[in-house]
Amino acid sequence: MRGLWLALVMIVAAQPALAGVVTRQIQVGGVAREYLLYVPKNAAKPMPVVFALHGGGGTPSSMRGVGFEPLADKYGFAVVYPKGVDKQWADGRKDLAVAKAHPEVDDVAFLTGVMDAMVAEGADARRIYFTGISNGAIMSYRMACDRAESIAAIAPVAGSLPVGLDCKPGASVPVLAINGTKDGWVLYNGGPVAKDGNKHGYTQPVADTVSFWEQRDGCTGDEKATPWPKLDEKDATQVIALQKEGCAVELLSIEGGGHTWPGRKMLWETLLSFTVGPLSMQMDATQVIWGFFADKRR
Repeated sequence: MRGLWLALVMIVAAQPALAGVVTRQIQVGGVAREYLLYVPKNAAKPMPVVFALHGGGGTPSSMRGVGFEPLADKYGFAVVYPKGVDKQWADGRKDLAVAKAHPEVDDVAFLTGVMDAMVAEGADARRIYFTGISNGAIMSYRMACDRAESIAAIAPVAGSLPVGLDCKPGASVPVLAINGTKDGWVLYNGGPVAKDGNKHGYTQPVADTVSFWEQRDGCTGDEKATPWPKLDEKDATQVIALQKEGCAVELLSIEGGGHTWPGRKMLWETLLSFTVGPLSMQMDATQVIWGFFADKRR
C-alpha cells in the first residue's frame, strides 16, 4: 500500500520543497486534490511537518491566519494546508453533507498521500503532526484513528470524536485537545453539531473523547486540574489544564470559551460570534500547540 501511495505522488515528490508558499496537487482515486505548502528558508533536515486543517466552510488560505508560519521560520518545520472538497472534510460523521454529496471522497487517502509525498521530499517521518479547527479538528482525530502509526501527535481545536466512528488506532497517539465549554457548534457535552444533527451529525462529549485516548495510551495516573494564569483580566474566559500524571493526553478546557481558535481573532469568528461563542485571549493556541508538538516523535 505504501508503494501505491508513492506511485500516486511521484509528480509531487519530484518538485523541490522551495521556501515560501506553493500550491501542490495530488491525484487520489482519479481526483485532483490540492494543498498549500509552506517551507521556511531555514528548514530543519529532516524537516518536521505540521498539517493544519481548516474548518467547515474554511480554506487553506484562511487557515494560514492562525499564525504557524512565524513559528515555522523560527523552528524549521513545514506547514501543510490541505483543501477539503466543498470546503469540508469527510471526518467520519455519517450525516455530514460532504459525505452524502461526495461519497467518493476519501480524505484519509488524500492526507496519507500528502504525508508520503512530504516524506519522499525529505520530511521527518517521525515528526508529522495534525491540528485543525472544528471539522478540521474532527478530521485530525480521524487521522489518528486510521493512521496512528504515521502520526507523532495531534492537537484538535474545537472538535471531538464523531458518534459512530469505528476508531481503532494501531498505536498510542499524544493528544492535546482544546475545547471551549460554551462552544455553540461542537458541544462540550456532546450532541448535534451546530444544533442540527441531520445535517452536521453528532459528536461525543469532550470528556469521553479525552478518556478514549487516555485509555488507548495506557494512562492510569490521577488527574490534575491546573488553572492557567490570566493574560487579560477583562477576558472572562479561563484556561484549565486537565491531565493525568505521566500521560501524553491533555485537555485545555477553556471555561466560557466558544467555537474559536484561542488567541487569534479570525474574521469568521467575529461575524458569527453570536453562534460560535466567546473568543478566549487567555492563551495563544498556535504557540501552545507547537510547544506540545516539538518534543513528540513517532
